[in-house]
Amino acid sequence: MLLFHRNKKLVLTVMFAGLLIGIGLLGGNWQTGKADTEPTTPTVPDVLTLTPNEILKNSVDIPFVITGTNFIGDPWSVEYTLVIFTAPDERVYAAAPDSINADGTEIIFTVPSEYLNVQGIGTFYVDNHPDYPGELAGPLELSIIDFLYLPFLAK
Repeated sequence: MLLFHRNKKLVLTVMFAGLLIGIGLLGGNWQTGKADTEPTTPTVPDVLTLTPNEILKNSVDIPFVITGTNFIGDPWSVEYTLVIFTAPDERVYAAAPDSINADGTEIIFTVPSEYLNVQGIGTFYVDNHPDYPGELAGPLELSIIDFLYLPFLAK
């Protein structure tokens, strides 16, 4: 209390600066992935291809490569992108990707094997901003087949 009476301006200035810094840190969202052209519009991804797009039923954990555009691509951004896989039996697995390349055109995402044990068509979607309502990119279809048929060639 003695310090406050002697240096009221200093104490009030330090308190005000601390308050401003605290508000700035609480209100800041440092990795929102906003488009440069319209700062209020979230970046909507566009998906093009899925590799592989056909696998055998009961495969082990498989990393899939999703190519497209507008993925938020920097080393800290995987937490701002969500990949959603819906298995043929309607079970849903959603998680951050394993990686996104720097130019935002390729995502690597691993699907656990327990989601790959039913024959049919599974779908992938990508969401750049899972915390904000927005548009999902997709679907990309994955065929899960029961066996591989190789026809015999006869002479």
